[in-house]
Amino acid sequence: MTQSAISLVSEFFSFLSKDHNNRIPNTHNKCRNNFDKFLEDSLEYERQYYCSVCNQLIILKTNAQRSCELCNNRLQIFFNLNIETQIRRLFKRDLILNTPNNNDNIISDVTDGIIYEDFLKDNFDPINKKECFSFTLSTDGISVCSQSGLSIWPIMLGVNEVHSSQRLCLENIIIAVNYNSHIFRSEI
Repeated sequence: MTQSAISLVSEFFSFLSKDHNNRIPNTHNKCRNNFDKFLEDSLEYERQYYCSVCNQLIILKTNAQRSCELCNNRLQIFFNLNIETQIRRLFKRDLILNTPNNNDNIISDVTDGIIYEDFLKDNFDPINKKECFSFTLSTDGISVCSQSGLSIWPIMLGVNEVHSSQRLCLENIIIAVNYNSHIFRSEI
């Protein structure tokens, strides 16, 4: 939704509201800040700007800069979200954790395979309380609006140590990166 569309929707709902002192947020940032109030911790992220023509990260000269100074190409935006904060939030909840499958002949989950077992042998150390987590990575882009050409590509992580019945529930998914592109790129 564009900034002007959010503003119009906000004005409409504020007009309908009986309590005119309770203003509805009218920008992306105000919506995000209000959403953060409902979360235990705010979602920490870092923005990085990338030029797909020059193949390099760009440090903005001004907050208004939206194109590469070298080639004038429109910059793509990566939102890198703090994974550690999301993992801590995830494990504060009561989750069903995976239990080893005792049947060597049946593989019903990623945690039943030999590669996962080798991963645990190399990384898990219960004596020194060194825990490890593994992830299933997935991504899929979607065009936000056919008129703008803007698409988003979230890179999502499912924690393999969470039982498969809960692993892919939205509240248990970790968003590592959100890539915003001004061209829908099916080849990504």
